[in-house]
Amino acid sequence: MENESLVNTEVTEQTAKSPIQIYSKTAVLGFSIFFGPIFGGVLLFQNLRKIQKKQESNWILAGSISYTLFQVIANALFHTKGYSFSFSLSIIGGLLLGKYFFTKYIPENPNYETKPIWTALIISLIITIPLLILNIMGTTKN
Repeated sequence: MENESLVNTEVTEQTAKSPIQIYSKTAVLGFSIFFGPIFGGVLLFQNLRKIQKKQESNWILAGSISYTLFQVIANALFHTKGYSFSFSLSIIGGLLLGKYFFTKYIPENPNYETKPIWTALIISLIITIPLLILNIMGTTKN
């Protein structure tokens, strides 16, 4: 009985010492720019959840969804051709998420380890590629 309690204590201590994996500031910025602020917002949301900042994570998710809606509406209102306007808005959103909010909510901590982006990248591509194809098909004139 006593040995079991010692094993549980050792496991708990080891878990407490293991580094927390979060997406890097660069990953949040890159996903925001190339896939849209909502994708970077989801990565930052996951980071904040991982470090037990639930309220901040909810605000980031709501803000990135709102910013993406603003981006869609602005593109529709200004009837922009090409992607330069949308790309500019994505850069601004990425800078806000990656530089300002990441730095504000995630302190420098040696116990944080960079999480690989491969799963997030595959999911982003699975979502984005069909939307891009539909966009191209919708704008092609016969």
